[in-house]
Amino acid sequence: MDVHEILASGQHSNMVFLACGEACFRSFDRAAHWENISPKSHDYGTSVAEDKNGVVYVGCAKGRPNTWLRDEGAMAAVFRSPDKGASWEKVVDGLKGGVMHMCPTPDGSGMVAGTSDGSLLVIDEYGAREVLNGLPFITSVELGA
Repeated sequence: MDVHEILASGQHSNMVFLACGEACFRSFDRAAHWENISPKSHDYGTSVAEDKNGVVYVGCAKGRPNTWLRDEGAMAAVFRSPDKGASWEKVVDGLKGGVMHMCPTPDGSGMVAGTSDGSLLVIDEYGAREVLNGLPFITSVELGA
């Protein structure tokens, strides 16, 4: 299996989430058993993160990276789930670059996401907005104090 990110939940005891090339998964029992929780419209999991309220975010694309060379790019999206991945709300869609990594915003109630086409997004209760573009491929996003 092509595992991109693993998240041991800080808010939900014994919960683990995976973003994988084949799908997104969750485990309620510290990774002993897995359940596919992929959003229906996007089949390629690239990133997973959690905010201070236990809301889980996944970055997903339509197809594997070798298909991202098409004119539409990755056709990526960010989804969020307030219920541990049982249901998903699409926050942003149609991203040309894959969502490679996310980290919580400074107040912990949203995400900062970096994409493979060099864009930086802020995702919060108001939706998603691009705050920077034109960077090289972003593999990781972390915020310092």
